[in-house]
Amino acid sequence: MFSEAMGAILHNPFVMRAKTAAGVVLFLFVATHLMNHAAGLFGDEALDEGQLLRISVTRSTVGSAVLWTAAAIHVLYALARIAQRATMRLRPWEVAQVALGFAIPILLIPHVVATRVAHELFGAIDTYDYVLSRLALGGLWATQTALVLVVWAHGCIGIHYWLRLRPWYQRIAPVLSGLAVALPTAALAGFVASTRELLPRIMDEMMLIEVQIQTNWPDPIDEATLFSYADQGRLAFALSVVAAVAIFFGRTTVERMGRRLKITYADGPTVSAPVGPTLLEISRMNKVQHTSLCGGRARCTTCRVRVVNGLESLDPPAQLEADSLRSINAPDDVRLACQLRPTSPLTVQRLVSPKQAKPEAIARSSGVERTMVVLFMDTRGFTRLSKGRLPYDVVFVLNELFDAMVPAVVEQGGVVEKYLGDGLMAYFGRYSAPEVACRAALAAARGMDLALDRVNDHLRRDLGEDLKIGVGVHVGGLVLGDIGHGDTASATIVGETVNTASRLEALTKDFDGQLVMSEEVAKLAGLPLDDMERHIAPIRGLPEPIGVYVMRRARDLPLEKPAV
Repeated sequence: MFSEAMGAILHNPFVMRAKTAAGVVLFLFVATHLMNHAAGLFGDEALDEGQLLRISVTRSTVGSAVLWTAAAIHVLYALARIAQRATMRLRPWEVAQVALGFAIPILLIPHVVATRVAHELFGAIDTYDYVLSRLALGGLWATQTALVLVVWAHGCIGIHYWLRLRPWYQRIAPVLSGLAVALPTAALAGFVASTRELLPRIMDEMMLIEVQIQTNWPDPIDEATLFSYADQGRLAFALSVVAAVAIFFGRTTVERMGRRLKITYADGPTVSAPVGPTLLEISRMNKVQHTSLCGGRARCTTCRVRVVNGLESLDPPAQLEADSLRSINAPDDVRLACQLRPTSPLTVQRLVSPKQAKPEAIARSSGVERTMVVLFMDTRGFTRLSKGRLPYDVVFVLNELFDAMVPAVVEQGGVVEKYLGDGLMAYFGRYSAPEVACRAALAAARGMDLALDRVNDHLRRDLGEDLKIGVGVHVGGLVLGDIGHGDTASATIVGETVNTASRLEALTKDFDGQLVMSEEVAKLAGLPLDDMERHIAPIRGLPEPIGVYVMRRARDLPLEKPAV
């Protein structure tokens, strides 16, 4: 079918990468263009020097080929997406991006024709004097301002939704937001400043003629030709949009009249759908809430479902879907709704609650990947020590212990993620680099050891012996997000790093030490490795043994650099 074949093409990894690369090229072109406009704040000379530098790249043979290819890919991909869609139910940010995207050619084509086309066909020297004079005489200030804002907004939306799941992007997003506002503001200010300098000149008829001679201004016949080209360009683009929309309506009408299948959601409802659309599109067609953070581009896994019945009728995941599922170690019965095209009846269970589908909830619950440090602490022999004691006494001892341990974590910027009976799990590095997080976690372990002295001084007479702890520390990739039902959901970390840190804590018994850290932690923390006790340890769940370092007492850690 058309939609299935076109969907396979549009979601092909090579095509997706080409489309992304095209978007980045166009965004950089726009950004440098605005930077050039902003140079007008420093005078006409800076403006012209910037223009010469920029067009030396964009109008070179290679630069022109790259720029026009990127524009063609971007527009054709957008038109194909419209034609291929199964529904026009879009999320607000998608509506904004599509509307702005299709407004751009209508606003941009006359500008391109008056500058690049006039230069290539009629030898116009399209300096800023030329461009600003045409805008002033044609009364096109509002149109040009709208063009700047529309192009920039469209590009910023695309860049944001491309990068927002990257851990490093979350850290620098506030800075990029500031630049996203500052650059067009400076560009428009430079534009206004340059125009104010030019206006007295072009208001004088003789000086205007001089500007026209210097820039080889097109004569009236050439002007008429340029206007005709601009109108033809806008008409061609409008017709291409109409054609894409017509294909969409024609195809979806035929599909809805054809064979239909039943899709049952485990938590309701059951809907009837045509063959061809993706499961995510089917959900949207039937107003079934279905979380999709990336907008159906397979850049996240928030639309994932467990196929309860009908798995055998599905084609295996294509590369893009397989890569995303592999990143979360998904079992074989879990698929991405944005890539799954049912051809037979299915029963599916949405794995990300639609109750968390509001944008603010998605930001919390969808999960972000980060490199962080996990610390596990466990109390040695506590079950034996608590045997025969009253429940109140057991709780009292545990509270005394945690009252001492938790501040050691918090003081180093860590977060206690959960309490595990007589132990705890904490993570470090949500907002800091892995090197800083490793030093912070080790400093917290040292603080725990020192705090344990105070606990034992207080409880030794009651317990008859000292409490002992074991600590395991590991660094690696984690998924951080809100997990749970409704209002009871809370921030949780998941991933192999958690399991490894837990196993390192268990190794403290085997190595007769208080602290066992992975070799990665020791290296990132900048410890003097030659002076430390090293072992190779098999870790259940990991394919190969890893290097670990053992400390008899965490207080003896050779931390030379501050933890935070």
